[in-house]
Amino acid sequence: MTRRGRSAVAFIAIGLLIYAGVDLAAERLMYRNGHSNPFFKIATTDVKAFDRVILGASHAMPLDLADFNSVMQGETGLKIINLTSPGNRVLLGTTVIGAITGAFPAVCQVNAT
Repeated sequence: MTRRGRSAVAFIAIGLLIYAGVDLAAERLMYRNGHSNPFFKIATTDVKAFDRVILGASHAMPLDLADFNSVMQGETGLKIINLTSPGNRVLLGTTVIGAITGAFPAVCQVNAT
């Protein structure tokens, strides 16, 4: 192999190592801090169907505090998921509804690792 070929292989290998490191760090960060992300909530829930979905922005965020869902589910007998987050707007709400209903299945894919 020529010197140019070895340099190209080394460049690609270093790039792949950097990419793998950044991907691993992003996955760890998401699973550590993603609890308030609506897409993370959809992807990691054990329940496959809900009776009520709470969408909203800052005004609905108090509904996501502490044990609100478990209290409301116990009192009403309904399955509830709260997908509020700061700064939610119509586009994000529409996308989240699409993810829930399966209109955007790629959004709901979860790594099996």
